[in-house]
Amino acid sequence: MAHIKTVPLEVVNYIASLLPALARVALLRTCRQFQGYMAPLLYRRITAMGMKGRLLSLTVLSNATMPYGNLIERLEFVGRGASDMYMTYPLLAEALGAMPNLHTLSITVPPTHIGFFSALIKQKGLVRESISPFQLIEGLLTGGTPSSRHTLPALRDLSIQGDANFVALARNRKIRRLCIKTRLTERKLGQVMENIDPRYLTKLKLTLYASTTMELVLMFFLVGNVCYLLEELDIDGGIFNALDFSESLYTPSYYPSLRRLSINGDDTRAPIFGSPRRVCYVKQFNHLTRASVVLVKLEYVKFGPVVWTYAVGTYDAKWESNLLKVMAARTSLDQYEVQNSSCVYVE
Repeated sequence: MAHIKTVPLEVVNYIASLLPALARVALLRTCRQFQGYMAPLLYRRITAMGMKGRLLSLTVLSNATMPYGNLIERLEFVGRGASDMYMTYPLLAEALGAMPNLHTLSITVPPTHIGFFSALIKQKGLVRESISPFQLIEGLLTGGTPSSRHTLPALRDLSIQGDANFVALARNRKIRRLCIKTRLTERKLGQVMENIDPRYLTKLKLTLYASTTMELVLMFFLVGNVCYLLEELDIDGGIFNALDFSESLYTPSYYPSLRRLSINGDDTRAPIFGSPRRVCYVKQFNHLTRASVVLVKLEYVKFGPVVWTYAVGTYDAKWESNLLKVMAARTSLDQYEVQNSSCVYVE
């Protein structure tokens, strides 16, 4: 086994990529040389829940033969049963502080565990508080809540589901991609905006509670007022009028770098047409053409399943949407159909 060191690392990685996870674990246990090769492959990306989350945390915290915490780059954790609250969360919060190379973190916590987990991440010093040096001295003398600039130094991609307060993990960090799967009201959205640094955020995915299209439009522009360097924006905002939204895009914009915009992009349900299909197509085409004057980098727009792309030809550039051209026109707008559609097209 000592001769394994003479084999190029690229060859070992290629062979290991063809093996199932259990075979990699078996090789990891054979000798120290294989442990050094296989451990980075196994621990680079981890999805954990329940017992697996506890075992992972114990491995990171207690194993002295290899710094497994340094190997983890992507971690997805899903909390479930009541046992996770008292057995997994404390260990996980402690283990997160021992993962200096973690750049992608996804956390999903049940609603009944929100308060406990929020308090725990603050207690373990995972939240970077904005404090003055004088407050830091006072905290050291009085035994205040610890807060370290050295925890999760490489974190760039954060995804949370359960409560908007978890976005405190993004405070004073260079987060580039943020995904919040919890539905936010205007007030909660404001709290989220206060916790992120807009100088680094380039991709944002939000789930909003908007009762009207105008409310959705206002939240859209308020987000742009804060996150002025966004390149991709994905919003799940419930039923909205796609024509009213596209019309608002050619007002003075706060998105000078926006390239991709998606509203209800994950919803595959067909839209409702309250106006003739051809009329809706022409109107939205005109809206996006005018919007290109202020949104100079915008090249992709999606309203539900309707996709618009900015096609650059030999002599000109224009917006195209093949999907909207071929969709069957629907004129009925009863309550049942509206609630089972991704968006509506009404003049």
